[in-house]
Amino acid sequence: MFPIVGIGASAGGLDAFKKFFSTLPAESGMAFVLIQHLDPTRDSLTAELVGTYTRMRVVQAEDGMRVEANRVYVIPPNAYLSIHERTLQLSAPTAPRSLRMAVDFFLRSLAADQHENAIGVILSGTGTDGTLGLKEIKAGGGMTMVQDPHTAQHDGMPRSAIAGGNADYVLPAEQMADALVAHVQHAPVQRPAWPCCRRRRPTRSRPRWRSCAHAPNSISAATRRAPCAVEFNAA
Repeated sequence: MFPIVGIGASAGGLDAFKKFFSTLPAESGMAFVLIQHLDPTRDSLTAELVGTYTRMRVVQAEDGMRVEANRVYVIPPNAYLSIHERTLQLSAPTAPRSLRMAVDFFLRSLAADQHENAIGVILSGTGTDGTLGLKEIKAGGGMTMVQDPHTAQHDGMPRSAIAGGNADYVLPAEQMADALVAHVQHAPVQRPAWPCCRRRRPTRSRPRWRSCAHAPNSISAATRRAPCAVEFNAA
């Protein structure tokens, strides 16, 4: 089975989508579902815009649409999107607009439906939507990626996802494609040496691994190799 990648974004998401898809091969062997916070009262042009960044077919999701590899599906306005048996399902939101967590809603369903074939990605955006969804994808054996907050137009969602401790990769959007393809092909990925492990010396009041995503015995081996949350939470 091919992996299904759920991508969450809010403010600044279009710029992140452009950087992400511009470097992604058209025949990646994955399917992509974009969950963006949209104005519920206006038509969305996201599918058309993303279609200019990639040679993959990009469509607005419809209820009952079967997910296929090498295609991109975009959530429509004023809807929740979920997935069951690789089929997209639309439902009407019941919460007030300010309380809607469309990214979490989809990523949770993706984790339950796809397990180790689920990949969750959080890009630029405000708030905390997506953090709980990444946690469930990790718990189900999937892989997670978060945009480096320093490269995001709005860093709320990336910072929240990193602080949750469930990011396997923290990268600029334009570097995510290589890591995704390597993950699917089970190839090793070159990771940077992060300052938390390179420079910080342990002391009695500040152990080497304190509050670090590399911390042993507290999280999975994959997450221990992820960049340290200290850098991003300190700002």
